[in-house]
Amino acid sequence: MFFTVLGPVGVQVAGRTHVLRRAQTRGLLAFMLLRANRVVPAEALIEALWGGAEPRSARSQIQNGMSAVRAQLRAHGGEEMLSSGPAGYLLTVAAGQVDHALFELRRREAVAAAGWSPGRAAAALRAGLELWRGPVLGGAAGSYVEPARARLLDRYLTAREEFVELELRLGRHGEVAAEFLAAVDEHPGRERLRRQVMLALYRSGRQVEALRLYREHRARLAEGLGLDPGPELVALHQAILENDATLLTADAQDAAGGAGPARSARHRRRRTGRARPPAGR
Repeated sequence: MFFTVLGPVGVQVAGRTHVLRRAQTRGLLAFMLLRANRVVPAEALIEALWGGAEPRSARSQIQNGMSAVRAQLRAHGGEEMLSSGPAGYLLTVAAGQVDHALFELRRREAVAAAGWSPGRAAAALRAGLELWRGPVLGGAAGSYVEPARARLLDRYLTAREEFVELELRLGRHGEVAAEFLAAVDEHPGRERLRRQVMLALYRSGRQVEALRLYREHRARLAEGLGLDPGPELVALHQAILENDATLLTADAQDAAGGAGPARSARHRRRRTGRARPPAGR
């Protein structure tokens, strides 16, 4: 039995996915999965589902929802996984039974291996990222869903950037450019991936495309938000313009990952990243 929250909320058994009928019940299951192996009080479940605006029938709805979850588990031989008592409800699962927990396990493996085997670390992160089948918490209802979805998405995006950094360390510049070029505009506020892809393009002999990636981003920020790109992105752009030889070294990768490339005193004096009024004001 395998549970999914990094996509549609459901239970996979023997290659088939089973989905609870009601969105609220799916929300209950997902909330318990995100807090697996911990006792969850009924009050916490009520707050999660209704955010302080619970109906009078909240406790009975929780009880009915848990009965539906237990029935789903019973149908697949896992009724004992969900227990209840005066303190609340407990869903007992192994790390390998929940995609969210398995992702975190793969990420820890990657962190442990990164210093001595970037290839092993990249493989672990790739395996973890492949567990994400979005939209996260798909089909679940509850007041907690949107904030939880945002937190989970942030962890995914950070792990993806960590994976790209490892790929750059392994010299897979063409592969990075091919796989992630289309992703840089999905979340324009996160400039780390843009820096990484710009560096990959430059190292692949595609300087013009790397520069265009910066110009398009700068224009979009100026028009939509009245902002400049961050200082690290500005510095990388300048280094690409100058064909800085350090861009072909490991130091440049640290720059793309977030440390900031080595810059001359003239570049350090440049004032970047400041907000400016939107065009027309």
